[in-house]
This record gives sequence, structure tokens and C-alpha cells, in this order.
Amino acid sequence: LALPPNGGAPCHQYEVYGACVADAGCVWDESALRCADTPCLLHCGQMDCDADEDNKCAWNGAENTCYTTPPTGGACEEQKTETGCLALEDPECEWSRDDEVCTEKLCTTTSKDECTADSQCEWFEEEGAAVCTPKRCTAPTEGECVADKRCEWEGGVCKVTECGRWPTEQLCSRDGNCYYDALSEPAACVPKRESCGDVVDKCACHEKEECFWLGSKAKCVESQYGACPTLDLVVLFDGSGSMVKQFGHHPHGFHALMATMREWVNGLPLSGDKAGAASAADTQKVRVAFVQYGGEYKKVQAKVAPPTAGYAGGRLSGDKDELLADIDWHEDNHFAKQTFIKQGLEMTTDVLATSPVDGRRRAVYIISDGKLDDEGRVAEELEKLHATKAEVFGIVVRRFAQHTEEDIKAEATLKPLTTAPQDDHFINIDMDHMASPEGPLSTICDPTTPFGKYLALPPNGGARPCYEYASLGMCVADAGCAWSDEGVGGCKTSVCMMNCDRAACMADTENKCTWSAERGECVTTPPPVVDVCGHTTEASCLAEEDAVCEWSRSTGVCRQNRCAKQTEVACAALDGCEWATEGAMGACVEERCTYGNLGDCSADVACKWNGGRGKCEVTDGCARHGRRRACRRMRRCASGRGTTYAGR
Repeated sequence: LALPPNGGAPCHQYEVYGACVADAGCVWDESALRCADTPCLLHCGQMDCDADEDNKCAWNGAENTCYTTPPTGGACEEQKTETGCLALEDPECEWSRDDEVCTEKLCTTTSKDECTADSQCEWFEEEGAAVCTPKRCTAPTEGECVADKRCEWEGGVCKVTECGRWPTEQLCSRDGNCYYDALSEPAACVPKRESCGDVVDKCACHEKEECFWLGSKAKCVESQYGACPTLDLVVLFDGSGSMVKQFGHHPHGFHALMATMREWVNGLPLSGDKAGAASAADTQKVRVAFVQYGGEYKKVQAKVAPPTAGYAGGRLSGDKDELLADIDWHEDNHFAKQTFIKQGLEMTTDVLATSPVDGRRRAVYIISDGKLDDEGRVAEELEKLHATKAEVFGIVVRRFAQHTEEDIKAEATLKPLTTAPQDDHFINIDMDHMASPEGPLSTICDPTTPFGKYLALPPNGGARPCYEYASLGMCVADAGCAWSDEGVGGCKTSVCMMNCDRAACMADTENKCTWSAERGECVTTPPPVVDVCGHTTEASCLAEEDAVCEWSRSTGVCRQNRCAKQTEVACAALDGCEWATEGAMGACVEERCTYGNLGDCSADVACKWNGGRGKCEVTDGCARHGRRRACRRMRRCASGRGTTYAGR
């Protein structure tokens, strides 16, 4: 029964910019990306109306109404923000970050004749693709030429580079030697740097800042993957129709997501196992599977690549070529329909059922750009997925740097599917940052990131890049690292690591280097052990600032509590320490009641001997409180100045 949108329709009915501003009673809200009533309508008299220059108001005498002055420029030129510019679909616009202006995108025709007739455009036809694109590399000077990453200066002429010839992100990402730099001005297809996995020499690996030598596996890996566990990961991603829109500086969201996953797979420390093959339990390497969800109501709503030769076929695989073939297949077989996830959850659970129960970790990344269409109807499938003990993470990939109503709705339906605590297992991120080295894919094993802290291995000697050690103590415990207070400070790779043979290492006395036969590399000579708690009085013992010292009145000895003030991750890696949870709080405490016989166990009031198990255990009640403050909160318990807490 509703009237079609026209000059008298409610503003919220206009879904695009052009129809909105054609109605003088409406304005386009760039922050919310929707049509809204103009504030000019609030002026009831001509004097107030004409005085409102901020909102560009003008009095309409025929209707005795205050309206917005119609825009005089083109639709793109009217947009004053990057988000508003990139949100327009008709016409297509592009934003210049250098000039901060929005202009109409050139060369968008699909006609070869129209394209070649335009002096600013050229027709590209190769690899099954045919597109009209702005002419590239026409700069008359070397400086202007090389400022464009797509171009190179050769023989006095500006020419297109080998990678720069690809005009779209899709074509660029399928060239194994190139990657698409969406954030350059203009966006460009550029040569891919050498992968750390291709470096076989240890010293060559150390020379590359972005690489890390994984000593336990004698392999060079991307530095952000140095703490990767043996991991099976399923990526369950959105194949809905809304993914075809422009996402930030990426002209096509689905192609951008596929390109991001290609780049990610190329850098992962993959196990090398083909789909369906047995996988070793302790490899510190990764297997991945891809599942696309979307589809239509009561039709196919999830799919994987065919399980034939050359493809992973939706199965867990550590073979790069198989995984890249799966990504290509999904890009060519995009649902481009609605956003149903139920069948996708079922497929993901089936994939994880093939993951061995051998100590490896399991994870699921669910990626979406919009509201799930089967929200609230996936409880059974979700329960089965969480029963696999996989860490389930959710990622909303939004179109713009700022939040919109669309991605907020997506968050409300996706976040409840994740593992608790859900705030730590969920992120709402724009596509530009999703595709960056700091995005949730690339940082999957970095313990300093929200997702990585649940998957990364705990720290131990040589197990991870130095920059991931947050404290001086953890840093110097790894002989391959050294603490620096210069600049931003932090834990850095020891300069000794650059001495690649024993002779050069032992000759480097300036940096206090020594050769580690166990590691087979040059490391910093460990500093002498100093007993910072070697105090002889109770007052000086308890006043020590460099460590947590405790005074025993029964023995008159000051001793160090290595466990105190450690994080949960660091605590798990320290011998003799355990994490004690007290209500909503937790703390690292020394392991208690580790005595191996009845006599010693019984002599400690905090312990009791379990004859049936032949084991010394912490007594029930007061002694279970590992910290003095927690003990004192218990009315029936009392704490001493030493390490024993006893009942009253």
C-alpha cells in the first residue's frame, strides 16, 4: 500500500544517496550512511531558515517550508568523508587520501568500444579477464613515475612493472609473485617479498627482521608464527551477496578476502601434509581447511572445494598448493546470496572430527560481514561444534573504518557463537586492517594479541621471537635475546645471533657472546646468578624491590618467591609454580606440598598425606589460599609472615 519513494516519501525509505538528496526534505547522513530528515524542517519561519547557513537551508515560499538547498556538485564531490565517498554505489566514487577529496571513479564501463574511445582509459584482456582501467605509467619524469608503485623508469620512459600490469586485486593475488597493496596511493599490485619459509640458512634468516629461526624445528618462519603450536584450523567464511561491494580501498570485498587468505597461506608454517594424510602430533606447524557459507533458504547453504587431486577439498591440509587451489575454487564459486550459517557449522564440526586427539590445538575462525539470516536457529549445531574443544573466534569484517548499523547487527548475531570469554574471542575490524600484517589471521600465534594468547605456545628458551617476551626476566632467560632500554625499549634479538660460526662467536668478546652447542648458534653469555634475596635481616628482606622476597621466622632465612607477580602464561612455564584461582582473581604461587614422604608432608601444617594415592596434598580449608591477602579475608584463617598459612 505504500507510495513509491518520491518528493513526499519518508526519508528513511531512500536507500541510496541520489534518491535521498533529490528530496529537498532529506539529507544524506554520512556518519550513519542513511537518509534522514533535514534539520531545516525545524525552522518554521523564513528568517530563521535563511539564517541557517550551516545546514544550507532555503525558504520555499510556495509551500511555506524550510528545505535543504539542493547540492550543486556531483554526487561524489558532495561527499566530505572517506566513508561517505566509498559508500556510494551509483556512481562509483574513489577517495584520495592525499587530497582528501572524493571524485567519480574513471573507466568503469564494461564496453571495450567505450573504453578505448576514452583517452583516459585502456582495455585489459588477459587470463580470462576483460576490464576497462585507467591508463597507467604515463608520467613524463622519473620522479613522478617511480612515485607510483605500479611503474618503473627504464630507458627514459615510464613503464608498467611485471606485477603492476594486473589491474585488479583478484588477478594480482593469483600471481604467486605479487600482492595487492590496497593502502598505497594509488592502490597497486607490487612484487611479493621473499617468504621466510623459503630461507634455509639460519644466518640469512636472522638478517631478516620479519623472520625468526625456529631452532627446535631448524626452520625459518615469519616472526609472528614463532610461537605457533601444532594446530588444526578451520576458516568458515561468509559467501553472501553483500561481499561483492567495495570494502574500504578494496573494490570487491570477496576478492579482497580471498586475496588476504592467499597471502596468509603463503606465510603460514604449514605442516606439508596433504589432505587426508596422517599428521604428526608435535610439529609446531599448521593445517587449515576452508568452508564457505551463505546460500539460500531451504537450499545449499555451505560448500567446499571438490575432494579431488590438487585440492584440499574442505579437508585439513598442510600443503600450500592444495590450500591455494581451494581458495581459487571458492573465488570462482562464490555463493553471492544470503547469509545462512547452519550447514557451515555442521561441515566445520565434521572437519574437526578428523583432527587427532593427540595434544594438538584446534581453532575455528568464523568470518562475516553482515547479520546471520538463521540467527537463533543454530543451537544444536553450535553445541556440537564446541564439543570438539576448538577455540571458536568470530570476525566481523566491515566495509568502512567507522562502524555502521550493518556491522553492529552482524556483531550481535556472530559474537554469541564464539568461545567464552566472548569479548576475547571476537573482533569487529575493517577490511583494510583485516588484510594487514596486524590482522587476526597474521597474528594467530602472537601471544601479545587477543586471539593469539589463546593459541600461542607458552614461553620457553628459544621457542618464540624475542619481542614477544614482555619482561626483562623472561627476555634474558632466552640466551638468544637481550633487553634494551634504548628508544621504545623491550626485548630484542641478541647481536650475538649474527655470528654464524663458532670462531666468529667466540671472538666477539665485546658483546659477551658464547657458542651454544645445544642450540648450535651464538648466544649472549648468561649473566652471573645473583641472589637478590640474600639478606640477613627481616627488614631488608621485605624491603627488597628487585624481587619478591619472603622472610621465614622459623629458619631466619630470606628467600625469593620466583612465582609471585607472574602472568598466568609465564607461571605455567616456571618449574615449581602453579596458577591458583581465588574467586574472580588468580595468582601465580609456589607449588605446595610436593614432599615425597609421609614424615616431611606431615611436618608441614598446610599439607596432609593421602595414603591411598601415596601423595602429599594441600589440606582443605585455609591452606588452599595461596596468597596472604586471600587468607586474611577468611575469618577462621590466619597468615604468618613466612609462607605457611594455617587455620586458627
